[in-house]
Amino acid sequence: MLTKRTFLVVMTALAASLGTPRAGVYEPPVHVSPGPTPSIENRWLDAWVVTSADTYSECNGFYTDNRLRGDQVSSHGRIDVPIGTPAHVDMVTLSASEAVFSMTMSQKLLVTREHRDFTLQAEARCQVDLKVMLPPGMKGEQDILGIEALVQPAMKRYPTEDAAVLAAGFLPQDDPAYAAAHQTAIARQQEFESRQTAEAIDARMSQWVSQTQRIQGRISNDPDYLAGFARGVEAGRATALTKCEQLATAEPAMLPMSGPSAATFASKGSRQKAWSRGYEDGIQLTHGLEAIRILPQCVPGTPSASAR
Repeated sequence: MLTKRTFLVVMTALAASLGTPRAGVYEPPVHVSPGPTPSIENRWLDAWVVTSADTYSECNGFYTDNRLRGDQVSSHGRIDVPIGTPAHVDMVTLSASEAVFSMTMSQKLLVTREHRDFTLQAEARCQVDLKVMLPPGMKGEQDILGIEALVQPAMKRYPTEDAAVLAAGFLPQDDPAYAAAHQTAIARQQEFESRQTAEAIDARMSQWVSQTQRIQGRISNDPDYLAGFARGVEAGRATALTKCEQLATAEPAMLPMSGPSAATFASKGSRQKAWSRGYEDGIQLTHGLEAIRILPQCVPGTPSASAR
């Protein structure tokens, strides 16, 4: 059974191994921005995008459902909207289970409509609802990195309509003026993406900091809690995410907080509730400290980010 002194030794070793400044105390990295956390809505609403997957529409004045699963889109829409089409994001809707991006394509498409006695062809404005299912535990209103990783196979965001049109390749490739504008647009897009990624990483960092501080505030002196906590630290060190791409798609609430070993250790005479609570806190705190150590290295432009 652990004593308070043993617990402090565990915390000191844990913090040293994860590179934190002092045992049990988190000091925010200098790159974390103060102020309100950015959201998916304010990043994507009224944005311009270019599609990178086939989408489909009825082109009838209503948004047609398109469901994105991985890198595949399924839809009952009859009209194929080609890959590389620029679009304006008219609305972003978030629920507990999905994120919906309602878009209007910037280019009208030639649409054929069959009637009983005749066929009509006319240009029509096409609209799409791109629906992305959120994994269990993902909080759409907070998890910028996670949602943007999910939609990345279907579309790419640009700062302006001109940038989106240039990227889409609608202008003649052999025009020298276009070629120069295209290269300028590519450079600006790289800067835009770097800023947006850094902002999203700051938002994710805020999530981890908040969770870690909550756990540190509820650590108990109860011997059963401390025994479970020590086991949780061991389990957390074995399962902590260590790669930028992993931390991009998994927010704190989505990580497993217990394992098969929890019940085994809890059944050996300790009070199960206190032991299990300590075990979960040990895992969460270890995962949080490791994420806080790694995330600053994921910001574009840092030497460690290039290496990763």
